[in-house]
Amino acid sequence: MKSSAFPRIFPFVLFMAFIGVEELLRYLKNAGILGFSDWTLYLLYPVKAAFVGLALLLLWSRYSEIRLGDILKLPHTLVSVATGIAVFVLWINMDWPFATMGN
Repeated sequence: MKSSAFPRIFPFVLFMAFIGVEELLRYLKNAGILGFSDWTLYLLYPVKAAFVGLALLLLWSRYSEIRLGDILKLPHTLVSVATGIAVFVLWINMDWPFATMGN
């Protein structure tokens, strides 16, 4: 597949598929169809991370907008780090009343 959308969509679809498998396994466990410990579901997370990471690594050459040389450009690096910190701070403090559902 030579589409420029595929390398951007596939890792996300793979990640979401793992979430779907995890939810299916949780449902089957709660319904008594499958028997395994809750710890087993936690083991799925590193598998998910490894497969998505592998997909990103294999598709790396198709991401023309990402260049490792950009890290040597101080303004680019500072903006990236500042953005990452800002998103992290916002993410862990997302308890605003307008952003919650229910009571």
